[in-house]
Amino acid sequence: MAATTDELTYQCPHCKSNVRVASAMMGELVDCPECNRQFQAEAPIARPSSDEFGRGSSARKTVEQHADDERVLREVHPAVFRSHILLTLLMILAGVAGIAAILMQLAGAALFGLEGVTLLILGSVLLAAGLVYFLFRWVQAMSTTLRVTTERTIAIRGLISKSTNEVQHDDVRNIKSERNLWERMFNYGDIALSSSGQDDMEIMVYDIPDPEGIIKIIRTHQ
Repeated sequence: MAATTDELTYQCPHCKSNVRVASAMMGELVDCPECNRQFQAEAPIARPSSDEFGRGSSARKTVEQHADDERVLREVHPAVFRSHILLTLLMILAGVAGIAAILMQLAGAALFGLEGVTLLILGSVLLAAGLVYFLFRWVQAMSTTLRVTTERTIAIRGLISKSTNEVQHDDVRNIKSERNLWERMFNYGDIALSSSGQDDMEIMVYDIPDPEGIIKIIRTHQ
């Protein structure tokens, strides 16, 4: 006869026979009908299944391992100096001229009829213009980052306050690259990406070095 829901089956610690005990008797001394000896019917204690725990732990490890598998394949900033190469060369000349003017003033020489404080001020202005230009371009370049991983493409903008936009490689529907002759000569250009279900380009970055190489990486991991 099967045990009812109000009974539990215990094993007698003396004769090892199965004994049905009413749930109301849990924690009390009960008599074994086989050996007529008493034992205490302790309340059962629930414990987590080791098998389920093992599977859960394995699943967590699998998820963590999968997350760790994402690797950064390429991270680039806009090629601001190549994209403004004429102005960059002009600012280099201005900086060099400024340094030369300052050195000549310190040596007591004249330049184009200028000398003394006038020459020092001119040199300082030229040098400051060059330094400000290169600082501005450096900040401009560092403010935009295009990062390509094994899973996605991420556009990051800002130095202090950052904003990100990303597209999973599997979701990429359209990749657009634009380069004129000058940009092809110096190997930089614009890249735009859109994903499935989006009409507009979700990621647009300008003056990125080696755009064709970056597109090839994205296509390879789709």
